[in-house]
Formats: sequence, structure tokens, C-alpha cells
Amino acid sequence: MGGYALAKADAMSKPGEFDRIGPAATSADDGAALKGRKLFIVARDDVGESGPRLSQISDSYAKAPPPKSW
Repeated sequence: MGGYALAKADAMSKPGEFDRIGPAATSADDGAALKGRKLFIVARDDVGESGPRLSQISDSYAKAPPPKSW
């Protein structure tokens, strides 16, 4: 839940308010809206209530603009 809140705060922020963010095992509704530098961290076998989350988090990573790292 904290990573989701962080991603939403970054998406709503003004440019430069966040220097870097590190969402751990989370996905944002719209990864393309993330503004700060991003480091996505997720365990391959991370499972949420609805099952494995890697594909959902990978989708958020794909939508996020650079700079980013996996």
C-alpha cells in the first residue's frame, strides 16, 4: 500500500518535488504519469490477493517514462 501511495504522490507532484522514488513490489494505475527517477523492485514470485503480481508490475514499468531501472 505504501508503494502505491508513493507512486500516486509522484504522479500528482510538480516536476522536481521528488528526486528519486523506489516503489517496492507495487504498481500504479498509470505508470506513465510517474515523474521522478524510478527504481522498480519486485520478487519474481511475489503474490498478492489475486495471484502473482509480476506481470502487473511489469506493465507499470513499461508505461513509466525514463529514467528508470529494474
